[in-house]
Amino acid sequence: MRRWSMAAEVLLLGLVLGAGCGRTDVGGFSGGAPPPTGSSAVSVLITDTPPAGVTVLSFEMTITGATLNPGNVSLLSSPVQVELRHLETEVALLGSATVPAGTYSSMTLTLANAELSFKNDSVGPLAGCSNVPPNNVCESKPNASGTATIAFSPAQTIQANSPAALLVDANLNSLLTPTLGVDFTAAGGFTAGPFATGGGAAQLEDVLGQVATVTPVSQQFTMQTSQGTLTVNTDASTLFSDFLAAGCSSANIACLLINQIVEVDLILRSDGTLLATRVELEDRDTSQSEMDGTIAAVDTLNNSFTFVLLEAVPGVTGLEVGDVLTVTLAAATFEIDEDGLTVPAGLSFTSAVDLLVGQRVQVRRDSASSGSTVQADRVRLKKAQFTAKVDAKLNATDFTVNTLPSVFTSAGISAVEAKTSAQTDFEGTSFASLVAGDMVSLGGLLFRRPVGNPVLVTDKVRKR
Repeated sequence: MRRWSMAAEVLLLGLVLGAGCGRTDVGGFSGGAPPPTGSSAVSVLITDTPPAGVTVLSFEMTITGATLNPGNVSLLSSPVQVELRHLETEVALLGSATVPAGTYSSMTLTLANAELSFKNDSVGPLAGCSNVPPNNVCESKPNASGTATIAFSPAQTIQANSPAALLVDANLNSLLTPTLGVDFTAAGGFTAGPFATGGGAAQLEDVLGQVATVTPVSQQFTMQTSQGTLTVNTDASTLFSDFLAAGCSSANIACLLINQIVEVDLILRSDGTLLATRVELEDRDTSQSEMDGTIAAVDTLNNSFTFVLLEAVPGVTGLEVGDVLTVTLAAATFEIDEDGLTVPAGLSFTSAVDLLVGQRVQVRRDSASSGSTVQADRVRLKKAQFTAKVDAKLNATDFTVNTLPSVFTSAGISAVEAKTSAQTDFEGTSFASLVAGDMVSLGGLLFRRPVGNPVLVTDKVRKR
């Protein structure tokens, strides 16, 4: 059996970690106050690099501790739950700490509570998951915990009153065994080194949350996310979108109301504060949860699909990240969240016929839902992310990828056409530099076509 290949990256930058109950308050400095003299600020972000050809649909773990050595300097004041699968082309903020200035030779991570959802495409049972029916989607909770010490080479120096950045790379190719066990102490499981940031280099996109407080005088608001509470700053450059339909035409923080569900793009500034570049209204009806996840299978006969939950705002009692849900579509409406992308003519998402495995969607859970069966009254196409190999260039802007995750190949999809444009962000490469065989992580809107390969209207291309 092939080994699983996946990597994740954790960024440590400049905010102050807040106390939380099992989650981390990642709100940052109040008003951007500097850390105490002789110390510096270090925050925590995370991103993920899943592999091509692997059926892991969600992977969550708990970081129960993170320390810098020597000195056993703690970076976390409470455990942080991390879901990696939806971060192939993005980063997520976990938390931060103020640490003494000095030179550090290593970092120690303490980890536990691995949970994953996967599609069993093997010839037999895997991690307690039957392969009957074919392509079964299951959850697994390996009994895994451990401590990993990561040596810095060279040692890393934290300057007083100067935000620093460290990048921790977790290689799940080493951490996951062929039988989907998890070994947090595996050789090569974690590496770390410096990461250049500042001036908006660290960006967090598509952060979903519910507005908790609004302070117009300081142009700040707080939002409750699946990770914790964020304190968000706005300014004259912040774009407020979709509020006009809610009756607000001012297009500024005055449009925000407590309990609204919003999606924001953020910049982590060098002073450790978060600035919103975009605030988009997702929903005014807070009696219903907005649930984001990946489509694992489509049942056209029963007008439903299988859905792996990645986040829910507000949370739903009894459901958690990685749960495998059945979404029914009676009277559901369909929308596209373009998020600044221009969708070419001929691509649509207007009915259940447009659903496709591998799509990321946001479903609104209505009151008729029960347990793992979700009745959706709205399905919104969101930006999907996956990793594959460049196959061939089609023209001056488009290319095909193959060696796809088996969520695609098990459904008979062997290639996806990636359409790029001036809106596409290339990281570590350019269109001209791409060659056949390059491994890339792609983000964008994924569309089914009646004939031919699916199309990804590409937002990001990150070379691996």
